[in-house]
Amino acid sequence: ENSSIFENDAEQLDGLRNTFLRSKLPLGSFSKTATKCRKNLQDMDFDDSLALPFDEALEEELLKLLSTPIQSCEANPPVDTVQMQSFSQPQTTDWKRVIYNQLVNDYNGSPSCLQADQFQVDGTLHQGFRVKPGFNRKQCLAELFATFTRPSEDCPLHQLNKSLVFVKDLYAHYYRLADQMMSKWFIKSGQNYLYSADPLFVPGESLSDAVTRLQYFEGKPKRTYGAKKRRTQDASESS
Repeated sequence: ENSSIFENDAEQLDGLRNTFLRSKLPLGSFSKTATKCRKNLQDMDFDDSLALPFDEALEEELLKLLSTPIQSCEANPPVDTVQMQSFSQPQTTDWKRVIYNQLVNDYNGSPSCLQADQFQVDGTLHQGFRVKPGFNRKQCLAELFATFTRPSEDCPLHQLNKSLVFVKDLYAHYYRLADQMMSKWFIKSGQNYLYSADPLFVPGESLSDAVTRLQYFEGKPKRTYGAKKRRTQDASESS
């Protein structure tokens, strides 16, 4: 009978080891339980050799194992993020590529004022991007567009004295041009820019894939004069 009790306690201790290795319970809980098992054995007339699995050395070894961080069985091992490649300066002859480079920089952890995101609009999830929190949207887009149109300028827009009226006018001018271009390719929703169909930026894609995809990127559906004329005719006929 005593031997049966010992085997059950030994099995319990072994089971506790595996359970605690996969749990977030405090180490003291295991220590108290192991001590209780050992005390149960000591209350019986057991040979000391039979109680070997419950000696101090074993308990210390188990506690060392418990204190060692292990990978959760349910979690996937961490995967190093592959750095994406952006377009070089001579290749940024298209405004879409300028925006793409900003999103790539954000993905790679490099300085950027734009970031890719998902937005809930009327119950539907849309892919898109936005100006990062903490950045002034008008200032960010104005500086990006100024760099895009005048990449060889000796004095970039952001280095000018923003308190000067002339510089303020420059910012307003470049932001207006940038906003017009953004409205051409993307759906503006508050401070966010949404894709109407295919995304401008796909996380983790190769530059060659981006070149092919951006070549056929159409952006917002365009309204033609004929469609507008038909809508006007339909409205007049219904009236």
